[in-house]
Amino acid sequence: MKRHLIILACIVCAHCGEQPAATRNNPPKYDYSTPDRFVESVWANKIWSDTSAAIDDSEIKKMYSQETISRIQSYREKELLLKKKNHPWLHNQIIRVSIESDSRAVVDVREKISYSKQDEFDNLTYVLSRENGQWRISDLLHECSICDGTGKKRDYSRLGGGMIECNFCKGRGKRSMILTEQQDE
Repeated sequence: MKRHLIILACIVCAHCGEQPAATRNNPPKYDYSTPDRFVESVWANKIWSDTSAAIDDSEIKKMYSQETISRIQSYREKELLLKKKNHPWLHNQIIRVSIESDSRAVVDVREKISYSKQDEFDNLTYVLSRENGQWRISDLLHECSICDGTGKKRDYSRLGGGMIECNFCKGRGKRSMILTEQQDE
């Protein structure tokens, strides 16, 4: 089974013209060439870090026999493989790429929330800036949880409950996940 997976991975990599798959000790390479490829490589690194991180066995080796340690390691490998196979970010989608200038791009995406919630995605916006010819994340925006991305909320203090600007996102419909201290500007 492992040999089939390795062969399949090699075929896919050769077909796509990409580098071989990452290993436990070597994360995937970031692709800075275009905004969408950069975001996809961010996702690949997240999946890698969630499923391939080295496990520190130093404490386990002090307590268990070598046979038990082998069983524990085998179990962990199976769990990591299952987690990798079902990782929610495998279902992420790039919705739109807007290159606003030579140094700024905006990538709208749908990111899967969790392993258990089948159809729940977050709508996010990666704001990228180009530094030394490479795209980098300068901000990550998510839909405002108060106004659901509309920038407006119901004003219950008025009769009839008209709509007013959302005070949580300041009417933008999105909030930064990174630059939270600059939200009030």
